[in-house]
Amino acid sequence: MNQPTLKSNQNSPLYLPGNFTLTDENGNKTELKDGSVYLCRCGASKNKPFCDGMHKQSGFEGPAFTLEKP
Repeated sequence: MNQPTLKSNQNSPLYLPGNFTLTDENGNKTELKDGSVYLCRCGASKNKPFCDGMHKQSGFEGPAFTLEKP
């Protein structure tokens, strides 16, 4: 099984390639099968935990990185 890789470009959301199941705080599950997940890291999204592009308007600044499990 491939381990997920978390990526982000500079001033961009978190990008997690692959299919996932999102479980919210109430235990409700949503299957995410489009092959990628973009998660908000600026805090301004109106569709949290997902990115809705508000980082472009909010002035968010953050570094680029890739996080991989060895």
